Amino acid sequence: MTSSRRHRFWTSGKIAARLYNTIGTLVCNRTVRNRLRASGLHAYRPYVGVPLSQRHRQERLNWTILHQRWTRAD
Repeated sequence: MTSSRRHRFWTSGKIAARLYNTIGTLVCNRTVRNRLRASGLHAYRPYVGVPLSQRHRQERLNWTILHQRWTRAD
């Protein structure tokens, strides 16, 4: 777990290979993932989006309120 915190972008396969090279213990990739998940470390994709300012949020809210009752014909 320590190496996974230091090297955040290592894959579970690389961690398993590293364990085999240093300790000599053969560990499955799935086992590495299960252990990391059990300790609170899991893979995620960072949010990619445009950060909205308070003014942008307010304008979006105003637009939705104004168009709330529109139909397809509108």
